[in-house]
Amino acid sequence: MINIEGLQARFPGRDEFIIKLFHSLLAGHSTAATDLNAAVNTEDLESIAFLAHRVKGAAGNIMAESVFALAEKTELSAKNNEPDSMQLASQLSEQVALLLQEIERHINLLE
Repeated sequence: MINIEGLQARFPGRDEFIIKLFHSLLAGHSTAATDLNAAVNTEDLESIAFLAHRVKGAAGNIMAESVFALAEKTELSAKNNEPDSMQLASQLSEQVALLLQEIERHINLLE
């Protein structure tokens, strides 16, 4: 998911910064998957759009392009009250959970 080579090229020789970025992302998005699921269960499109926007920004910062694209699609779908919003949000929740696991693996490899 994460283009670690691209991220290291963006921040050459700054693995400590990348680790801090990953830790910050873990802290700030630890409940994102659960929050998205809760928003789906209550069909809260406003919350889905907000959460998808946050995930989109985080994914963009760490070059997780597939998650970024799904978050962007989910955000626009929820904002436009499209019928696929709930399905997209559920998919995004799954991807966020996997992304957080991948971030933890990268932290362990970089430290």
